[in-house]
Amino acid sequence: MTASPALFQESIPADEPAKIAKLIELQQALHQRSGAPTKRAQHPKHHGLLHGEMIVSDAFDSDLKVGLFALPGRYPIVARCSNGLAFDDSQKDVHGLAIRIRGLENGQIQDLLAIDQSEFFIRNLDVYQALLEAKLNGGGRAGTLGRYLMASWNPLQWRFHDASLLLKIGQTLESFLATDYFSTTPYRLGPLAVKFRIKFVVPGGLIMQGGSQEDKLGVRLAAQLQRGPVVATLSFQKQQDPKTEPTEDPTVPWKTPWREVATLNFHQGQVPNAVENMQEAEELEFNPWHCLDEHQPLGAINRARKPIYEALVKQRKSSQPTS
Repeated sequence: MTASPALFQESIPADEPAKIAKLIELQQALHQRSGAPTKRAQHPKHHGLLHGEMIVSDAFDSDLKVGLFALPGRYPIVARCSNGLAFDDSQKDVHGLAIRIRGLENGQIQDLLAIDQSEFFIRNLDVYQALLEAKLNGGGRAGTLGRYLMASWNPLQWRFHDASLLLKIGQTLESFLATDYFSTTPYRLGPLAVKFRIKFVVPGGLIMQGGSQEDKLGVRLAAQLQRGPVVATLSFQKQQDPKTEPTEDPTVPWKTPWREVATLNFHQGQVPNAVENMQEAEELEFNPWHCLDEHQPLGAINRARKPIYEALVKQRKSSQPTS
C-alpha cells in the first residue's frame, strides 16, 4: 500500500541533477540564439520599478505567522514589472511581478516572483525539456507548438494536456495593475506549504489610456503613480491535502481560500519608468532562492530555477561589453 504524501513533501528523483543540467544547456542555447544575449533571457522588457513598503499585519491566524510574517513589521520593497517575452505591449503575453523585500536581519533579502496566471504551464522537468527542445527546433510559434504536441508519430503519446496548457497562457493588458499575480509554484511557510497571490487595489480606478500600444503599460503605470498611491495585498493559500494539492505539479490548482497577511504600499509621486529606475530594474537579479530558510521554494520547477537563473545571469554578464 502506497503511503499518502505528507504536507509540503518533495519527491526528488536520482536523475534530477542530470535533467537540470540539460535544461541549463537548452536555456543557454535559446538565449544565445535570441540575438540579444545581453538582455534577460526571461522577462526582458520591464515597464518600471516601483519603490514602496510592505506592512505585515497582525490580524491573521497564527498558523501563518512564520519567518518574515511572524511579527508585525514594515520593510522597504522594490517591484519590477515586466513582460514575459514580448517587447510590444499590445501582444498577448505573460506578465511578471518580481518583488524584493529588504531591511531584514543580517542584510538578507526575500524575493517574491509572480506571474499573471494562477497555475504554471509546465508540470515537470521532462515536459520542460520537451518545450525547450521544441522552441529550439520548431521554427516559429506554430512549429514550436506542433513539435511540443507530437512527442512521437504515435498519437497515443501526443502531449494534448501539456499543449492545451501552453495555449491558455498569456493575456493582453490595458494596465499592468488590472490583473492579479500568483507564485504558481509552492513555497515553505515553516512546516506548511503555501502559494501566494498579489492583488492590486487602486483608489480612484485604473488609468487605461495613454501611450503608444507598444509601450502603453509603462506609460500608464507612471501616470497611475502621479495621480495617487497604489496598494496591493499579499495573501497565502495553504496546502491542505497533498494528494489533491500536490507540491511537485504546479499545473494543478489548489482549492483552499486565500488569506491576507500583508499590504504593499507604493507611494504617490514616484516615476517608475525614470531612467534611474529602468537602469536599476535591468541590474537587479531576482531568484526565488533569495529567501529566508522558512520560505524556501518547493517542487521540481523551483529546484531547477535556482541553477538555471544563476547560469543565465552569468551568461548575460559574460556577453556584456567591457568598458
